[in-house]
Amino acid sequence: MSITYTDPEQVDAYTWRLAWTSSLGDGTTCYVYRDGELFASGPITSVLVRVVTGEYYTWDVIDDLDDAPHYLYPGTMLLAWTETAATDHYRVEEYVNAAWTLRAAVRDTGQGYYTWRTRYLEDDTTHQFRIVPVGTNGNYWQGV
Repeated sequence: MSITYTDPEQVDAYTWRLAWTSSLGDGTTCYVYRDGELFASGPITSVLVRVVTGEYYTWDVIDDLDDAPHYLYPGTMLLAWTETAATDHYRVEEYVNAAWTLRAAVRDTGQGYYTWRTRYLEDDTTHQFRIVPVGTNGNYWQGV
């Protein structure tokens, strides 16, 4: 059916209220998805979400499950890798216009594994990413 969103409302430094109305009326069960995964459901018209600096989410609200399969998908990728020895940080690079472009530098904190979420990725483009460890001596691989 139809969901109409209202402007997000900032509740505190890290929390926002996402609100909407359904064309099906009050009491309609709504399904809230974050990056394609169910976040909340019920006869609700808003949710509170915590916003963390550097994280990007795609939010969808539907009031008819028959609409869900054809458009609920994550618009981002979560890259994950395990640590390498003697690494200071990891360069997260994306291949753009025939060149590797730095997207982030993730500090090695000794936790054993690391993740980084991409920006929203366009559907009509092939995306390539690589993780390049930068040694404690500052050296890193600069291949193609």
